[in-house]
Amino acid sequence: MWYVKQIEEQVRSFYENRPKSDIEDEQEWLEFVEDQIEEVWNADGL
Repeated sequence: MWYVKQIEEQVRSFYENRPKSDIEDEQEWLEFVEDQIEEVWNADGL
């Protein structure tokens, strides 16, 4: 159980302390992927 708590804290710390540039890059990637999904769905008539 102690090991699980330690890993949870490491993961939480990682996400709370990420650089703003990483978050912005992920947001840009997400927007790109969403656009691609919409294009595929529209091409398939969904």
